[in-house]
Amino acid sequence: MRRAEGGGEPWSRHWSERQWRTAHGIGRSRGGLTTKIHAAVDALGLPVRLIPTAGQRGDCPQATALIDGLDGVGHVIADAACDSGALREMITDELGAQAHIQANPSRAIKPPLDPDLYAERHKVENFFQRIKRFRAEPVP
Repeated sequence: MRRAEGGGEPWSRHWSERQWRTAHGIGRSRGGLTTKIHAAVDALGLPVRLIPTAGQRGDCPQATALIDGLDGVGHVIADAACDSGALREMITDELGAQAHIQANPSRAIKPPLDPDLYAERHKVENFFQRIKRFRAEPVP
């Protein structure tokens, strides 16, 4: 654990509650505390990488961190929330893969999308359903 300069106190004791929650992927909304889990899965729907973030954080900024450095990627399939030119360029240039991202409705020029390959996105949704189905029962 890092120590503050000049004192022996851990950094965590100097954080506000908001800073601590944000650093640990816990957000606040009117409904309470929220967390999003961003996942990259393989062709079988098994998790490759997970990133928890605060619930109010956007999806597109996390997509870059999620797929950065993955090896052997041929196709990246994502939903419209991750549609950005910078992400498409990163997928093509750095990963050498094809981007299959549904175009954001506000985009003027829509890139081509293979509907059959995009339909494989359900494997990510199935992964999250498995997590929800097998989570532990809450302890009273």
